[in-house]
Amino acid sequence: MSLLEYLDGLKAPEDGVESQGHLFRTQRDSEGAQKVLEDLDVPRPILELGDPSLYRFHLGPTLTGILPHAHAAAINALARVRKR
Repeated sequence: MSLLEYLDGLKAPEDGVESQGHLFRTQRDSEGAQKVLEDLDVPRPILELGDPSLYRFHLGPTLTGILPHAHAAAINALARVRKR
């Protein structure tokens, strides 16, 4: 399934149709993680903490989220959502 097909499936499902599942991807890629950060307005002191080693991409329909978890230092870039 392409990302475009997935995004189209996020539209309000018809009665009786199950909504799309949660999409996520973890990539251990220092260069790719650095490119992601270049597109964000991250304060310089945070960038000076060290080089990024991986990035995670999460996408899901309304009222989905990530289960409670713990990890090392992270930068969260959120679009149209909130982190609790």
